[in-house]
Amino acid sequence: MSEVEVIGRVMLGICLLMALCLGGKMFFRKEEVAVTLKEGFTKYRWPFEVIVGVMAAWYVVSPALRPAWMIITLPLWLQITGLILTVASWTVRVTAQVNLGPMWSEKIRLRTDHKLVRSGLYRYVSHPIYFSYVTLAVGFFLLTGDWIMGCAGVCYTCLSLMRMPQEKVLLLQLEKLRSWHELTSETQVVLHGCVTPETTRCIAQLEDEMNRIRRGLPVESHPRR
Repeated sequence: MSEVEVIGRVMLGICLLMALCLGGKMFFRKEEVAVTLKEGFTKYRWPFEVIVGVMAAWYVVSPALRPAWMIITLPLWLQITGLILTVASWTVRVTAQVNLGPMWSEKIRLRTDHKLVRSGLYRYVSHPIYFSYVTLAVGFFLLTGDWIMGCAGVCYTCLSLMRMPQEKVLLLQLEKLRSWHELTSETQVVLHGCVTPETTRCIAQLEDEMNRIRRGLPVESHPRR
């Protein structure tokens, strides 16, 4: 067993443990959600995520027991490249999630106190997490030589990238909604800490606009008061 393989197994093991910890934290976290955007077929990313996780765990626990038809033998320099990509990509992935803090979610949603994050990696890249998915898929394949993991990683990455326009629209609508609130002189309405008839009406209109955007229908601008 080469030194690259040993280091790769250790790093993948760390990645899996961190993924489980981050996922568990997200699962048990309580949050006040204002709007959740219904996804299309992009919500079926999870089977590919499971495949990548299982293949990675297999590589960590017992790579020698993997059947030969699953493995593509790659030169050492490509394995080293895969190790570097894996470490760098996972570092970006975790750092970006830390930058997002409570704003991060696996679903496309807005919290009642949602805000745009422009600090950390988000000062330089709009979607560092999605960028890390691309390089992680390549890194995993080059490191392990497992073409099943590579294909599952590519599918997961492609479905994840398809969510970017939806997230952009939702965040633009958040800014639009807050601008409307600022122009409303009759009530002091904010998303955080209060639910008034005005807030409920704004959120209902926001959800309606989301549905119209998904169907390709025009969206009317908010009336100015």
